[in-house]
Amino acid sequence: MNLKSAALLGVICMIIGCGLSEEARQVKLYQNRLGAMLGREDRDIRKQIKEEFRFELLDRWKAENPGPETVVKNNYRVHGFSREEAREEFGIPGIYEVEIYSKKQAAETARIEQINQMGQTIPDTRHTLMTNEFYTYIRVVFRDAALIRVDVWRR
Repeated sequence: MNLKSAALLGVICMIIGCGLSEEARQVKLYQNRLGAMLGREDRDIRKQIKEEFRFELLDRWKAENPGPETVVKNNYRVHGFSREEAREEFGIPGIYEVEIYSKKQAAETARIEQINQMGQTIPDTRHTLMTNEFYTYIRVVFRDAALIRVDVWRR
């Protein structure tokens, strides 16, 4: 019975793993690779993000012994810390740097156009209805030039 349960669990994991989109796999890859670098120097992390992953710096701030108010004030749009996260993450004294990187992963465009009797499109009738762009973001937190936190998400 134990062997059957293990085999069933293995099959379920394979199905779930195969069902991940390419973008979700990329997010997981970034999270795993950077998560393994916790405690390493900031220049190694920046090099990895910029050169190997090809992300661009979106926002950055630096403060010594920041309190929750300072952290929340420096938040970048929707990519910031909550007050509770700020109390937990920035409680140990030190010089903190927070950086947010972004990378465009994909774009989808929907268009409409008319077709003539010959089945050809009429170029003057093309209209773009919408364009959706998908970005991946990486937020890193350094304390005294060492990586202490990594967050990766797609939006």
